[in-house]
Amino acid sequence: MSFDGKGCAISIASASLMSDFLSGRSIAEAREWIERFIRIMEGRENPDGLDAAGDLAALKEVILYPVRAKCATLPWHALRKLIWRNK
Repeated sequence: MSFDGKGCAISIASASLMSDFLSGRSIAEAREWIERFIRIMEGRENPDGLDAAGDLAALKEVILYPVRAKCATLPWHALRKLIWRNK
């Protein structure tokens, strides 16, 4: 998995962490983590759930800034759309 894009530091970091974290996982696992990550970033799930996700935990502090949380979820939303479109 890789990505090519431009954006703010948070969206690029999130895309990089997402690529590393989801590489080698099944589509079902990726879907589960995409949904979970988005819920966490939107404040609908406990952010401590990221602690088990290795380097993704670095994005926990972004939750404190809702506008920046949107930056963090942008690559995840893009992958979500791609995966669901190619079912």
